Amino acid sequence: MAIVIGIDLGTSNIAFSYVENNEAKIIPNHDGYNITPSIIALGDDVLIGRAAKRQQQLNPKTTIYSSKRFIGRLFSEALSSKKMVNYDIIEDQQGECTFLVENEEYTPQEIAATLLLQLKKQMELYLQEEITQAVITVPAYFNDRMRQATKDAGMLAGLDVLRIINEPTAAALAYSRTISGRKKILVYDFGGGTFDVSLVEMENDFTHVQATRGDNALGGNDIDFLLTNYICDNFHELHGVDLRQDPISFQRVQDEAERIKCELSSTQSSSLYLPFIYSDIEKGTLNLEMKLSRKILETLIGKIIETTIIECKKTLEDGNLDPADLDEIILVGGSSRIPLIHERLQQTFSCPLNSSVNPDEVIAMGAAIQADMLAGSASQSIVLLDVTPFSLGIEEKGGLFKPLIHRNSLIPIEVRKKATTVVDNQRTIKIHVLQGESPLAIENHSLGEFELTDIAPASRGVPKIDIQISLDSNGLVKVSATDTRSGRKEEIQIERSNILSAEEIQKSMKKISKNSSTSPKDIKQEIRQRLDLLLQFVEKHKESIDTSYKKRIKELQYRGTVIVQKTDQMPVLHKLLLSINSIHSDLLERVRPKISE
Repeated sequence: MAIVIGIDLGTSNIAFSYVENNEAKIIPNHDGYNITPSIIALGDDVLIGRAAKRQQQLNPKTTIYSSKRFIGRLFSEALSSKKMVNYDIIEDQQGECTFLVENEEYTPQEIAATLLLQLKKQMELYLQEEITQAVITVPAYFNDRMRQATKDAGMLAGLDVLRIINEPTAAALAYSRTISGRKKILVYDFGGGTFDVSLVEMENDFTHVQATRGDNALGGNDIDFLLTNYICDNFHELHGVDLRQDPISFQRVQDEAERIKCELSSTQSSSLYLPFIYSDIEKGTLNLEMKLSRKILETLIGKIIETTIIECKKTLEDGNLDPADLDEIILVGGSSRIPLIHERLQQTFSCPLNSSVNPDEVIAMGAAIQADMLAGSASQSIVLLDVTPFSLGIEEKGGLFKPLIHRNSLIPIEVRKKATTVVDNQRTIKIHVLQGESPLAIENHSLGEFELTDIAPASRGVPKIDIQISLDSNGLVKVSATDTRSGRKEEIQIERSNILSAEEIQKSMKKISKNSSTSPKDIKQEIRQRLDLLLQFVEKHKESIDTSYKKRIKELQYRGTVIVQKTDQMPVLHKLLLSINSIHSDLLERVRPKISE
């Protein structure tokens, strides 16, 4: 049976997972890492992941990162996020976000698809099996447009997306086999670009999501941005130079801000030194040097953390629970490692925090468990009850929004509403379907509209129109309207709010294929580079490396040289690359303590 994989398509990182022997396992990329940075460098040589990140400071305008913050979003909705990136974002004809790189336009879906396609090839080489089907996760608070754009990205990458599943729900699934007894659990998911919180009831093979909230524009990137601005403001005050005006300098500061944020999760202070950060005739060459403490960081991010705590409280209110009713809080996402978050959660809820499954990997693992169940190969089926994060309804007279399915309703669900005409002999009723929480229709997200025509003439209020709206477990919306007197019926199934035409799909596929081609020649070049780096590392730290390792590396060098010369078989080349990276990573872990001493 073909493997169905789970994919965490994150703002900062992407992870792939599959189930083997009833256990969810992360699939390593060809660098040997379990997660891959969601970064792509566009140019003559298209790079992804760590390779793209390494050259980001030199090419900030052609390196796309955090693209998930723009997927399915209108340009007008993304202005605050636009300030946080160095590449150019423009508005397309549909009012959506498009990335402009060297006069070439790329949609967020195309960027995500290119990343997925390149990684899919790496995963296929590792598994020795073709990957055609997947479950992809999205933030719980993604609206219909964002969910469908994510599904489009999977389709463009050649994947049959069996299900779009909420990230906190996936995390709960990953923990479902470790939870004993009946428990009320809060899933606190603070990733790179989004924040979600879900209240979940779990018992053995039963997982019931009771309420969910979130913010699609709040995450670790916002913390990086605050710290970056703090550093730039400090430098401007000292030297009268705003580093934000130069993309390369600004990118260098952003990279350091991210490093410092991570470092301050385990230490009380961190030093920053960026030589030659600025140079001109008047001021000469300037270096950036400063020391930052955890206290400074916590002061900067205090409001962000409090926002997440407030959302947690509201989620409990939605589920009619008090903080004392919680049994446990599951921590998900890299940003959940911040000590201030642990402190505020324990102060507020007084229950244990659980991060026993790697917060960077747990969502992909949960998606893999869902994929295994959908494929029908799971040895233990888990009953999963999820909810809709937004209300669904129709526009009424006066531009008002009438919710028919309320947020946090269990899905799948179907509801009915009676309607009638508002003027005598009215022959047509227009049904405008919306998603959101505002009482005003114009402030909600439009999913589509259709008309029920040829209504039998009658005085206003006489015709009886039956409106039926349903939401299935995939988040697909179906709405129908029926004239009960004549039996006349019209309906609309909203699978995608922004359906791609055949021409658009072909154009995107061509662009993605061009950016995702990997040949034996490319892998061989990568092998040579990695071997050189490994040998340089061994020479530099030869006093700290065991003789047995030196022997293994010598054998690997000989085998690698022979393989590169003799074969073009991609699985063999990929396996060799994994071996090189695995030994290098292992040596780093063994040598690092000796270096720090």
